[in-house]
Amino acid sequence: MKIIKFLPLSVAVILFGFTSVAIADTATPTRDERVAQIHSQYDPLFTDLATRLSVLKSKVKLDANLSRQYAAVILDFTTMRATINDGLASATADVEAMGQLAEEETGEFASTVYNLELDAGKIKTISCVKAKVTKKVSGVKPLCPKGYIKKK
Repeated sequence: MKIIKFLPLSVAVILFGFTSVAIADTATPTRDERVAQIHSQYDPLFTDLATRLSVLKSKVKLDANLSRQYAAVILDFTTMRATINDGLASATADVEAMGQLAEEETGEFASTVYNLELDAGKIKTISCVKAKVTKKVSGVKPLCPKGYIKKK
């Protein structure tokens, strides 16, 4: 009777005692692999944004306010891209923090560039006349200088 009670227990010990523990293959990428992943993910986005910004350069010169906004965006863009690249190149910087910064900045710049593109599309050019002198004035809301009349 006692043998029958211990039989299931002994079978369980034999089955579970001789099996090995399964270890999941969760190899974390090395620092260099993670840096390469971040570069491959965000470098094309930064390149696209830089291209869109360079296209806007000539358009925003027609409006003083947009030109100042553009200059601020370009300064911020180049500074942040350099910061991210320097952080990824540094052996002591936190790679994950640089990846998060890259994601945040690409989203922010995508929105900013889109808004600049919309505003640049609103720029109009008008002709203003004073006697025989004609001036062309460009801007989002262009106004003729004092003494000039808008040509129809």
